[in-house]
Order: sequence, then structure tokens, then C-alpha cells
Amino acid sequence: MSSARRVYETPELMSSIFSFMEKKDQCKLLTLERSFFPSVVEEVWGSVPYDIVKDILDLYNPRGRIYVYAVRDIVITDPELDLNPTIQFALISTLLDDFPNLRTASRKIDYLAHLSSSTWKSTFDNLWSLKVEDGGQWIVVNLRTEWLFESEMDLDELEPPVFVADGMWIEHYIDVVFDAPSSALGIGIGLGGAGVNESQRYIDYLTDFNRRHPRICTLDTSNVGLPLSDLARIISFRHPGHLNITKVRAASVGGFTMVEFESFCRRAGNSELEVLHLDNQRGSGGVPRNLLDFKRMIKAIVEGFPNLISLEIPISITRTTPAYAQGSNFVPVTEIEVLKPDELTVAPLRKLKHFAISVYGQGWGRGGVIDRYAFPVDTMAKTLAVAIAPAPPDEERCRFGINNKTQVFLGYNVSKELDNSVHDFHRLSEYNILSNVNLLAGPPPYTR
Repeated sequence: MSSARRVYETPELMSSIFSFMEKKDQCKLLTLERSFFPSVVEEVWGSVPYDIVKDILDLYNPRGRIYVYAVRDIVITDPELDLNPTIQFALISTLLDDFPNLRTASRKIDYLAHLSSSTWKSTFDNLWSLKVEDGGQWIVVNLRTEWLFESEMDLDELEPPVFVADGMWIEHYIDVVFDAPSSALGIGIGLGGAGVNESQRYIDYLTDFNRRHPRICTLDTSNVGLPLSDLARIISFRHPGHLNITKVRAASVGGFTMVEFESFCRRAGNSELEVLHLDNQRGSGGVPRNLLDFKRMIKAIVEGFPNLISLEIPISITRTTPAYAQGSNFVPVTEIEVLKPDELTVAPLRKLKHFAISVYGQGWGRGGVIDRYAFPVDTMAKTLAVAIAPAPPDEERCRFGINNKTQVFLGYNVSKELDNSVHDFHRLSEYNILSNVNLLAGPPPYTR
């Protein structure tokens, strides 16, 4: 028997070969030869989307059963499926009954189509996931539930559904979303009347271990403006048996001093926070810090939140005191300081995969409104290259971006330019170049 024939007649080797083929080629093999079918069907049907795999349940024939038994992983992205957690849990149980050899499954959502703030929602891995362990003896289920805190609701009576099933270990996570009353919208930190009362009710509930539900781990203040001091109180809450906050979105943090921001990073700082999205969408209580404070802000964040995966902050390109020598109220780029490696008291961020700056400010000068500003991409990139470590070669690198929320032209493709510049400086740091040159100068010229 030839070597080729021995390989051909060894199912384990043929399965290994099939696994390196593309799906379209594997599908052709299903009808090419009868002996290939059992091995190829495991590759073709091993991991399939739910909208495809649910159709084979109607195939009441031997071949249909083979497909069903081949399914090991299912990913559900159907936007029409109900998000109610009770219905979701029923679906989980149905999957386990319908697909005997299922090992993993998850539910993902196209948040771009369903929710505002798609970047924030994309930080959630799955709405739920399951994994079959120990040969089917245990089924581990991670399930997320979103609570919308609405006005006039009795927070103490809130209780999520209780999910219990034989053979399942269920980890339930609760995401809290504030919903401000209409009278408070757009007022932010200066919430008047019912707005102040609603905000304080939320804060009191989330910082009282006797009342707060122990599975709350995510906070989205939505359109409610909260001072950084109150936000720090909620994030820093600790009590045995309670989950810590791991994801935070505060869309209306308003104006704050640098002392207040550094205090927030110290008080709220913890090693478990993975997502921190701060913004000033409603112009709450003043303008964000400007570019002159960017270095201090990044330094405070790095030293307070060492395990961030996603970070967004607001920044202004203008300052309240006009620089008449410059002819406008824009921040002079020559006055922006760059963070140096020896100024950090901790290691740079190593897990960050997403960073974005939301830019605010309206330019004006002696002649009126000014609609152009040369955004200091290189200067910002140098600080970020020091504060955020480059990703290892086998990992996805961090993506850097700029959300221009002004009427001012900042330059062509500034997001792409910032992303490229940070990674250019990361490459320089691999050869220890950054530590040997003046960071305020441009990168050294390329030489062969």
C-alpha cells in the first residue's frame, strides 16, 4: 500500500487535512466521495450561525440527524430575536436539547442597529454565552441583563429573573442604565427639580450594600449628568458578595478641574475596571479640559486604571482665556506637553484595544469664527505611545481614533493619522529610539 493510500484510509489524518481547507471547498467534498462525508461534515457543520443551523432541525431524515450531531458551536446574531432574559434562557435550554454535541454557544447583537452609542455597546463580548464542560456534566452559562432605572420606579423592588436548571452553573451579570426624566434632559450636572432627586436616588441605591443588587457590574449614566465625585463613589463601592463595577459610560460628565479629575482617578481607580467612556455630549456644566491638560489626564488614567481595555475621553481644542498673540482662542500647539517615560509611576497600559478622543470647542478670534485648526496629531501620539504599551506580535493592536464634535476642520483623516502615528512611535520604541531622542521633536529620519 502506498503512503498516499495509507493517508487516504486514515480518518484522523484526512480530518486534519480537511480542517485546513476553506468552507467552500469542504462543501464540495461532501458530495465527492462517500468515505469523506463523516469527516467533512464535522468541519462544515461544527461551527455555524443560528439562522442556518435552525433550518436543519426540520430535516427528519438520517442525513439531517448527522448534521445535527455534528454541530459543536453556535453563534446567534439574529436581530429579530427577543432580548428578554427569560426568553433568552429558554432558548439556551432549547439549544442544549436540540444539539446533543453542542459545546459552546453565544448571543451577539448588532448594537449599531439597535442602540445608540455603538462603541460603548461593542465592549460587551456577548449578551450570553454557554460552555459545556467535563464531558457534558456541567454547563456554564454567562447571562447579561440590562436594568433601565426610570423615574418614579421603586429601586428596592427591582429583582431580576432567577434562572435555575439542573446541571447548569449560571453567572448572572446586571448592567444598569440611568434614565433621566424629561425635565432634566440637557441640564446635566445642574439638574433641577426632579432631576437632582432622581440622580441622588440612583446614587444612594448603588452605594448601599443592603439595597444594591450583588450582580450589578456595569454602569451607564446615559443622559444623566453626574459629577466625577459621585461617579467615583459608585465605581469604588466594595462589599463582600457584590460584583465590582467593570464597565462605565458617563456621557455627560460636564466640566471639571484637573484636581477633580485626578482625585476621581485615585478614588475610583481599581484593577478591575475594563471600560471607561467619558464624554460631554450635552455640554453639562461647562467645557471639558483642553489639550494643555491631555498629558496630566492620560497619566492619571494610566496610574488609576491599569487594566483598561477600552477608553474614551473628551477634550477641548480651545481655552477660555483667548491667546490674542495667536489671533484666536485655540490652544497653541507649541504649549502642549508630552508625557515622558520617566514621569509614569506605573507600567503603561498593556491591555488597551480601543482609545478615542471626543473633540469639542468652537474657534473664534478678532475676525470672528475660525473654522480650521491644525490638530497636533504627532504631539498627542507621542504621549499615547508612552502611556500605552505596544501589543505583542500575536495580539490585536490598539486602535486610536478622534471623534470630531466641533464645526472646526481638524485635518484630513485625523483618526487614521493618529492611529498610524502612535504605532510608528511604538515601532521606534522597540529599538529604544524614543528614550534617546527629544520627544518634542519629530521622529528621526529613516535611513537604510
